[in-house]
Amino acid sequence: MNKNHTESVIAYINFLSFTNLNKNSKENDNYFQNTSEVISALKEVENNKYWDLRWVSIEESAQKKGENTFDISKQVCCSLFPNSLVVSVKIVDDNFSEIISNLISHLAYIGHRLLLKGIMIRGGITYGNLIHNKELLSGDGLTDASFLENSFAIYPRVILSKKLVEKLDYPIKSKRDDYPYNQYVQQFDDEFIGFHQMVYYQVHQSNIEIKKEDITTDLIRTKQIINEGLVQTRDNIETHSYFKWLKNHYESLTILY
Repeated sequence: MNKNHTESVIAYINFLSFTNLNKNSKENDNYFQNTSEVISALKEVENNKYWDLRWVSIEESAQKKGENTFDISKQVCCSLFPNSLVVSVKIVDDNFSEIISNLISHLAYIGHRLLLKGIMIRGGITYGNLIHNKELLSGDGLTDASFLENSFAIYPRVILSKKLVEKLDYPIKSKRDDYPYNQYVQQFDDEFIGFHQMVYYQVHQSNIEIKKEDITTDLIRTKQIINEGLVQTRDNIETHSYFKWLKNHYESLTILY
C-alpha cells in the first residue's frame, strides 16, 4: 500500500438519469439541464459537516451504543461530479458498522431527494485503499466500488461488497447486535445485500421530526414519477426495466399509514 493511501469505506454512486437519456431529443436536453441544476444543489454534501448524526441519532440501537461513536464527520471526504458521487470514510479501529450506519442513512436521504426529481441512483459500497482529497481521488478501493456498481448493481439500488458484509453484524443474531444500518439494508432476490432510495420512507415514517403529511406527499409524488417513467421509457428497454424494478419495490414497502 502506498503510504499516502488509507484504508477507507468507499461508496460510488451513479446518477442513472444522465447515462440513460437520449441526448438527441430537445425534451431530454431540457431535462438534462434541469437535472444538472438538481445535482448542483447537492454541493452541500462536499462539506464534512453535512455528514452529521441527524439520521442515526433517532435509532434506538445508536442511542444505546452512544451516538458519538457513529460520528464520521472528521473521517469523511465527498466528491460530487456531474453524473456521480464518491464518498469515502477512513476506517478507525475497525468501526465498519458505525461507518456504514451513518453513511447509508445519509445516502438514503440523498437518494429520496433525487428520486423526487426523477433521478435514480445505482451504486456500490466496499472498502479498500484510497487517496481522497480535494485535489486527488485514486486507489483500488475506488476501482472496486465502481466495478461493483457497473457490473453487479444492475438496478437502481446500492449494493455492498461481499467482503464488506463480512465485516458487519449482518444478519443480526440478537437485538444487542443491532445497528442502524439494519433498518435500511435487505437481501435482494439475487442474494446481494443493499438498499434502494425509497427505503427512506419506510425507515422514517415514525420519525417525529418529519411530518406525516410530508412523507405521504413524497410517497404520492414518488409513485407518480415511477408511473410516468414507465410510460415515457417504453422504447428504452434498459431504463424501462429500472422503473419497473422501482415499482415492484415501491409496492413492497412497509408503510403503516
